[in-house]
Amino acid sequence: MRRDREKVKREDQATLERELHRLTAILKLPDDYHVVWQPRESSPIDGEVKGGCILIYVRELESAKATLKHEVLDLAITRAVEAPYKSLVLTLIKQLDEQVYRRKEDLVNALVEVI
Repeated sequence: MRRDREKVKREDQATLERELHRLTAILKLPDDYHVVWQPRESSPIDGEVKGGCILIYVRELESAKATLKHEVLDLAITRAVEAPYKSLVLTLIKQLDEQVYRRKEDLVNALVEVI
């Protein structure tokens, strides 16, 4: 009986992995994400993304597939929305670095004159 449950668990995990591959291909996401199904008796959330790992906590396979789809869509939207902000922040940091460098150089040159 236990062996049968382990076989079903492996098959269900493989089903989720195939679904993840299908979704990332459709959404043109990198194929370096992986899914881990960790069914729990109770959890405040059904799933989450941690780094390159999509964790699924629901117990039933169909719910796990729906949760996986939700997490992948959320990931795709987050990547699309965050990209302009990251670009803006990097541009601002570069400008600030240039300003700090110029001020530091001005101060050093002024101190060279004094000393």
